[in-house]
Amino acid sequence: MSFSADPIPKPNPDVMMQANQSGQEWNVALSVQPDVFSGCAGPAGGTVCLTPFDDSKRVAVPFTLPNGFPAVTNFIKVDDGYIVAADEGEYGGGGIFFFGEAGQGCVEITRQNCCGLTWLGGRPYAIVGMNAESGAMFGSILRLDREAHNRWNLALVADLQEGPYCFANESSESVLILTTYTLQRYTATPTGEGRLERLQTHDFRFLFPNSMVLSAAENGSLYVGMRAFVVRLARDYTESNGFREEWFVPRQAAPGGPQPFGRA
Repeated sequence: MSFSADPIPKPNPDVMMQANQSGQEWNVALSVQPDVFSGCAGPAGGTVCLTPFDDSKRVAVPFTLPNGFPAVTNFIKVDDGYIVAADEGEYGGGGIFFFGEAGQGCVEITRQNCCGLTWLGGRPYAIVGMNAESGAMFGSILRLDREAHNRWNLALVADLQEGPYCFANESSESVLILTTYTLQRYTATPTGEGRLERLQTHDFRFLFPNSMVLSAAENGSLYVGMRAFVVRLARDYTESNGFREEWFVPRQAAPGGPQPFGRA
């Protein structure tokens, strides 16, 4: 599936509401696969690629999870095991859990829905919260501090004031988080307190963003996968917030799928 080479005008609210019901949803990732969207090199030398989003797919961990374990969003390796993040949505629950090297000894750290885990300044952090169907939204950034062999303490370091959708690391100390209405940056500091910045407002909420990657070759531009569209937040320092929205649609519908949205 290829996308339009040039961006389309930003869709109006009516088109966005139609897209909310779209059967097409796109995931963006850094990959070396040939289905290239931007053709640009990512931070790890891959390319920014897109695939149809499949909510039934699960992140694979290197051991067998207990029966009924919620959907894994990602995991990180620590010196004697793994920390696993899970998020099954508003009704399915989620949490953060510690497992031993071979998957033994599952220890619940929290039952908060976790968008994902990341390393900042050499320490593990969690992005938690949700966007509920009722309109409720909440989110925060937690630092995971080790207390003992398999015990972890959660320290609240930032209140996002909105629910997280997806995130992408900007550097070894900073992460960009797409929340309900805002693109935010959290930068960790040696003291562990950190700094939260609100960079840009957006109206992606009804398109349910599911993934975001950063392109080092495009001076730190971001690609966001969502229903019906892929949006590039292009670095543009002439803009007050440093980003310019560019919207893209498929050139043609996938076989048997709904027709794509055109120019609004």
